[in-house]
Amino acid sequence: MGLQQLLLFTALIVIAGAGGYAGALTIVGEGEEAAQTRDVDSSPSVMSVGQFSIPLFDEDRIVGVLLAQINIEASNFQQLQVLSRSKPQVRSAIIETFFAMEREGVISPARLDPVIVASRIKTDLEIVLDEGEIGGVLIDRLLLQESGRASERPGLRL
Repeated sequence: MGLQQLLLFTALIVIAGAGGYAGALTIVGEGEEAAQTRDVDSSPSVMSVGQFSIPLFDEDRIVGVLLAQINIEASNFQQLQVLSRSKPQVRSAIIETFFAMEREGVISPARLDPVIVASRIKTDLEIVLDEGEIGGVLIDRLLLQESGRASERPGLRL
């Protein structure tokens, strides 16, 4: 990891920590009446599902890897709790969706549309979880890392 990357990472951590601290001060600083009237159940909430690394195949060779960071926006706090309790099933459904899209050619080194990916994950999660409509699928990172050896044919050496 280079010095610039380390400094950028450190700066992001400091900014995220300061934002969380300011948010905590806002909630703690509210009067008791304001805290009671704030409706937590109706506001959308976001759950980080984590990172995914999905290999991309061309017949029997790996031609690249899809790297993704996915978050799910729940419609309300109650749905967020249900999603949090079933996080392993959510991750499994997302992995299955990525592999299905890879088999269908929706995801390949030649094409990758984040809108289609997010829409497909949202649809599949709503079917699998049967928890009603999910607020949305938020993609923080969606990268294709092509293998340097993807163009080489096995057994062909010069």
